[in-house]
Amino acid sequence: AEYMGVDYTKESISDVLDASSVDIAYDTVTSPEDTNYEPECWKVLKPAKEGGRYVQINTAKGARWAAMTLRDKVGINFLGAGVDLFFADTNRATLERLTAWLESGTVKPLQAHVRPFAEGSCVAAFEALQSRRTVGKQVLEMVAGA
Repeated sequence: AEYMGVDYTKESISDVLDASSVDIAYDTVTSPEDTNYEPECWKVLKPAKEGGRYVQINTAKGARWAAMTLRDKVGINFLGAGVDLFFADTNRATLERLTAWLESGTVKPLQAHVRPFAEGSCVAAFEALQSRRTVGKQVLEMVAGA
C-alpha cells in the first residue's frame, strides 16, 4: 500500500489525486473548530460499496460518537456507508508493546520541537498542540538540577 500525505493548507486533495483512487482516508483534523474534510475526502475515495472508507480519529464531535454507539447497538450506521470513527485505546499491553518498539528503535517518534522545561516553553508547546497544525511531538526536556 502506498502512503501519501497531502498538505490540506496548501492544496485540495481532489486537485492532487484522481477520483476513486483512494481506499481509505484517515482524518486526524476533526474538531468543532476545523473544516469538515469528509466531503473533500469522498471526492477521491472509492465508493463505499467498493470498499472506500473514511475514518475520523479521536473526533471531538459528540453527535458522531452517539451515532456510532447506536450503530454498534442497533446495527444501523447513521453516519453513512463507509464512515467509521476510531478512538485510541490506551491499555497496559498496548503501552508495553509501544515502549518495546521505542526502546528497540523499531519506532522513532517524529519530534517537531525539543524545548527546555520552563514556563515560556511549556506555553509555546501547548499553543503548538492547540493549533492542531503541528507535525510531530512537542518535547519538554527536564534539566538535571534545575
